[in-house]
Amino acid sequence: MTVGIPEEGNPIIQDFMYVDVPRVRSLLGQLYQGTPEKVEEVSEKLRRWGLGATLGIAKGEAGKQSIERNQETRSYGELHFTMFEQAAEAAGFLHDISDVALVPPNWTNGTIQEVAPEGSIVRLTAASNIVDGHYFSEMVGHMLEANILGGRQKTAKSVYSMMKIMYPKGVVLRVMPCGASRPNHGFVGTLLERSEYIDTERSALYGRYGNEPREWVTVGIVARRGEREVSPAMPEMDAGGGKGFQREQLDALVQYFSKLMESHGANESPTYPGVAIVPLAVYRTIVGRRA
Repeated sequence: MTVGIPEEGNPIIQDFMYVDVPRVRSLLGQLYQGTPEKVEEVSEKLRRWGLGATLGIAKGEAGKQSIERNQETRSYGELHFTMFEQAAEAAGFLHDISDVALVPPNWTNGTIQEVAPEGSIVRLTAASNIVDGHYFSEMVGHMLEANILGGRQKTAKSVYSMMKIMYPKGVVLRVMPCGASRPNHGFVGTLLERSEYIDTERSALYGRYGNEPREWVTVGIVARRGEREVSPAMPEMDAGGGKGFQREQLDALVQYFSKLMESHGANESPTYPGVAIVPLAVYRTIVGRRA
């Protein structure tokens, strides 16, 4: 995807909801043996690489407040991601699978595994939901403490307890190319709490983006595919004649409970045939119109 002001056609800019800045910088650094720290260096590399991006960023002044530093970090992160997206696509590391993912049978006939194997970097434009269950549970907890729910207090306590178990910190992203009627035919990932993104804007997420699926562009690394059946067996624990449990037995027990949580939906693990991803960025495109 070429971002900027091309000589022909309509210009495109990106409105970012999220960027995993450290991971993007790491990947970009591996591509070009070091991430540029200055805007002048970034612009020069963009021009030299001929990737078609014309980008600008306002310089900051000394003595900024912390929120201004976060905004500056955010701007650099977005610029680095735009560089990475275009460079990775040009080098063959990133592939757009939007059209393939739209077809429901592709999720069960092996096509998705072929175009999006584990460890690959993909881009997908599709209806997506953002679910911040942890933040919502905190709000319910505050209302319970204030005792303002009246006759719904008991029900709210049950909901609060369940949500604390089911939703970890972070915002869950569900990308549903086949629509909300097939939520498992898609990708699921967690948007980490970054001070320059989600952490400072969580209270505004639903106000800005609502509760209904909206079209977003997601770029991420494929982590794994959901298992067809998750029914783990309890591992046997042997104290070894009073010598204590062996480390490998405790590891097996941890894995058992992890799979048990997955089978009951207690984490954001994908449900077959869904796929787990590590989101690198979530954005929407804004297309300009020439006069």
